[in-house]
Parts: sequence; C-alpha cells; structure tokens
Amino acid sequence: MAKMKRLESTRKAIVTSMIIGFLIGLGVGYGLWEYPEYLLLATVPGTESSAAPVRRPAAVNAPEVLPSQFEGLIIRANEATGAGNHAEAIDLLMLADLSASSAQEVEEVVYLLDKAMSLRVSQLRQDQRVAEIDALYESVTLAMPERAEFYLRLAEHRMEMGNEQGALAVLAQIENHHQWGVRARGLIAMITDVEPGVPLVNVPLSRSGNQFIVTASLDGQREIRLLIDTGASVTIVAPSILESLGYVLDGQTARFSTANGEVDAPLVGIQSLSVGEQLVSPITVGAISLSQGSVPFDGLLGMNFLQEFEFSLDQERSLLELNYRRNGDDGR
Repeated sequence: MAKMKRLESTRKAIVTSMIIGFLIGLGVGYGLWEYPEYLLLATVPGTESSAAPVRRPAAVNAPEVLPSQFEGLIIRANEATGAGNHAEAIDLLMLADLSASSAQEVEEVVYLLDKAMSLRVSQLRQDQRVAEIDALYESVTLAMPERAEFYLRLAEHRMEMGNEQGALAVLAQIENHHQWGVRARGLIAMITDVEPGVPLVNVPLSRSGNQFIVTASLDGQREIRLLIDTGASVTIVAPSILESLGYVLDGQTARFSTANGEVDAPLVGIQSLSVGEQLVSPITVGAISLSQGSVPFDGLLGMNFLQEFEFSLDQERSLLELNYRRNGDDGR
C-alpha cells in the first residue's frame, strides 16, 4: 500500500514538472519572439559571430515626426527639379503656395517657382515648343492671380509671338498694380501707340473672390450680369435669356471650353450689348448656362466685346475702365 502511494506521488511530481517546464518554455519563446533584440548568440572563443549586432530596444511610444503638407510639397518639388521634371515641380509649387501659412513660406515658394519656370521655359524653347510657353504662363496666372509678374511675362511672350491683342488683354489686368503697373502701361503704350488718357467710362464691378462681375444690357431690353473673362474669345449668355428675347438657338454651333470640359453650343447674333454707355452692335454670343454656386451670373463678358476698347481692370477700386474706341465714334 505504501509502495502504491509512493508511485502515485512520483507520477504527480513528473506531471507537475512537465507542466511547469512547458509553461516556462512557452514564456521564454514568447519573450524571444516579442523582443528578438535580447537574444544573445554564443560564440566559440577565438571565432567571430556572423549574426547581426544586437539592437537596442526602441523607445516606448516615441512619436513619429512627419513633414507638414507644405514641407512635403517643397521636398517633392525640389526632387522633381533635380530630376529635370520642371513641369511637375511647377504644379507642386502651385499647390505649396496654397498651403503656405507664413511670409517666409510664401517667399520660399516665390524663389523656387521663379527658378522652375525659367528652367521650364528654357526647356520648351530648346525643344521648339514655344506655343506651350503661353499655356504655361497662363496656367500660373490663373492659379496665382496675385503674382502680377507672370502676367507681364505672358504679355511679353505674346508680343514676341506677334499676338498684341492677347498681350493687351493681359496687361489691362495689371496696369494699376503698385509694383508692375508702370511696366504694364509702358507696354500698352508700345502696342497702341497712344498716350494714356482719361477713361471714357468707369463701370462699377461687383467682386466674387478673384473674379469681377459687370452689369450689361442686352439689346437695350434686358440687364444681365456677366463675369469678366479675358480668356474667353466669345461672350457667353444663358440660353434662357436669349430665348426670352425671341432668339432661336438652332443655328450654327461652336465648341467652347468650360469648367466642365468642352461643349458644343449655339452661336447667336444679337442686336447689341452695352456696358455702361459703351455699345457694340451687332455682336455674336454663345448660348451656354454657366452660373454655379452662391454667386449667380448670366454669362461671360469675352474679348469680342472688350477688344473694341482699350480697357483695364482697376482691382483696388473695383472698376472696369473702357478707353479709346477702336472702330469709329459710335463703337460699331
């Protein structure tokens, strides 16, 4: 009986030892898996281990330092410039300008953008792709309208290419600029060969962000609100307004570029369009509905009206100045 008790006690001891050994082994294995840096590899005296050096444990809860959106865009722009991808660098810098939050950051964007633009223009000239230079300058003026020097570069490029009317449209937007206005007025005088004078008409404008809206009269019957767009070759009026005046929209069509892409729209010859006291008659308009958002307007005042005058936008006073009728005393 005593012998059986001793055997039973021995079995319990063996089982208990096995369980304890299993738990210890499990704990050690988990520790080595979770913290491999604490694993020490023995080496034979006189030999060197080929294992990697033991790593120190990383700091617990150390915050990861990430660059800001502005810094990230600047880094990518510099990388693009270094790789010769100047067009990509320009796009990144225009995005960086939107995220700049201090005068120092704005100054950094200005410096890098000037550099990238000069390199891209040189690249396009070398490749004899001068037509793309116009689109490049125009894209920057649209994205960064406060950068008046690029208006000047665009105008000078257009003058070089023989597009004086296109240059005038650009120069008119900055001729009253505090820094670049003198140069702009000088170029206007070179193109028009006239001395600056008193505007024939000062037309008040309402403002929507960086854009201006003018009140015009259609056929002397209907007042409409038009967004001034010197990039539009043809004036645009909403179809519903034209139809309300009896115009039929089933004639000739043309393709127009809009914010939603290219569209085919009817061309309509209307009797007259006037801004202030200045009238153009007759004039062709495109029938497209464009008004969006909280600031409604009825269309765009394009260059086929504005080119009948020497015009300028006084942005500080929100005025459209119409000077020097081109085609006779009555503007026709």
